[in-house]
Amino acid sequence: MILVACRDDPQTASTEPPRRSVPKARAQAVPAKSAVVRAKRVCTITDAAAANDPFGAEVTAADIVRSGGRIVGRKAVKNAHAPEQTDTLVTVLQSGNRWVFYRTPEKDLLSSATLVSFTTPYGQTLRSRVGASYRRQGGSCDSLLISDDMQMNRVVASMSSGQVRKVRIEPYLD
Repeated sequence: MILVACRDDPQTASTEPPRRSVPKARAQAVPAKSAVVRAKRVCTITDAAAANDPFGAEVTAADIVRSGGRIVGRKAVKNAHAPEQTDTLVTVLQSGNRWVFYRTPEKDLLSSATLVSFTTPYGQTLRSRVGASYRRQGGSCDSLLISDDMQMNRVVASMSSGQVRKVRIEPYLD
């Protein structure tokens, strides 16, 4: 009998003593949230006029500075097409809005802009154009992505109760 208990049988041999099962702690019940969480709806539309010229006219860093903005940063960057040329990224803040321009010797190109204040004439034009696009698509989105026909220029708007709250402009730059 002792020999039977000591033999090396792969099915009965064990190098570790049997483990005791440890009782697991019971999970506490989490109270249900009283508010219903609504999924945010993002709408994507094509509106070349709003995506290509969201302000109706080209805006420069000088325009923003003239309307109360201030330059808060400059960063030198190499021009991808003319390696001997150094251009500048200019950051301008104005009434909570943030503008970034790619400045070449010839002109300022809008690189990106984030607007939360729409008190200036270009802000009002932008709000009007985004609002018109919003109404054309049915007016039921929390966020609106407007792009041109080539999907190159983008305007992203956050909406609340049909009103434009924040707009991010991402024009295509080569």
